[in-house]
Amino acid sequence: MAKYLRRHWPLTLSQVLAILSLVFLTMMCVASATRIGYVIYPLNFALWSWACTETVAPEKELAQTVSEF
Repeated sequence: MAKYLRRHWPLTLSQVLAILSLVFLTMMCVASATRIGYVIYPLNFALWSWACTETVAPEKELAQTVSEF
């Protein structure tokens, strides 16, 4: 994990949340006594990771939108 973080730094919010989701899921699977309710935490991080992905608008469409105002 440390090698991945060193190579891919700086991370976006979406990437950080995806990594946290995997870490929490791994910790939950390894823990000796977990509750089924703890599954919500990795799912929540995964959902926010998906929701926070950045989309790139093409410059042509962006220029048309700006010129309309």
